[in-house]
Amino acid sequence: MKRAGTLRLLSDLSTFSGAARLRELLAGDPAVRVRCSPDGRHLLLLRPPGSPAPQLLVAVRGPGEELESAWPPGQPSPLDAFLLPWRARSALVLVWESGLLEVWGSGVGPGWRLLQSTELCPGGGARVVAAAAPRGRLVWCEERPAGTEGQLGPPAVAFSHCVCVRTLEPSGEAGTNLGSTHILSP
Repeated sequence: MKRAGTLRLLSDLSTFSGAARLRELLAGDPAVRVRCSPDGRHLLLLRPPGSPAPQLLVAVRGPGEELESAWPPGQPSPLDAFLLPWRARSALVLVWESGLLEVWGSGVGPGWRLLQSTELCPGGGARVVAAAAPRGRLVWCEERPAGTEGQLGPPAVAFSHCVCVRTLEPSGEAGTNLGSTHILSP
C-alpha cells in the first residue's frame, strides 16, 4: 500500500481579522464553504441555508474591515459566494437560488459596499442550482419548469436545465460590467 502524504498546517488564521471567530465557525460547522481570494487577502466562509447567524463572514488578512452578514429566518441566504481578483480591490459575488446576483466591493473607502444587483434568471420560474466564477465569468445552472406547450401526451420530465454564462468585469472605480447572458446548453 502506498503511503499517503502528511497534513501540514498552513495557517492558524491569526493573521486574519476576527481569527477567533473564524476558528469557531470552522470548528462548529463541517458544512461551511471556505473560499480564499486569489491574492490571499480575504477568506470567505459561507454557511448553509438555515444555519445560525452569521451565514456569511469575509475576513481580511492584516488591517481591514471584515464583512459579516446574516439573513432573517425564512429569508433565503445565498446559494454560493465567490471572491474575485480585481486590480484595485477585491469583489464579493453572492448568488441566490432565486437568481439574484449581488456584487460587493472593498477597497474603495472603508468597508464593503454594494456595487451592483441584478437578476440572472429574468422572467421568473427558474432557480439557480449551481454556480461558479472562473476567470472573469459567472457560470450557473438553471432549473426551469418543463414547458407543456407543443407536447403530445404526458410530460416526460418535470424540469429542464440549462447552463448559462455572463462575463463579469470591474468597471472604473466603483462599478462592474456584466455581459449579456449566453446559454451554453439548453
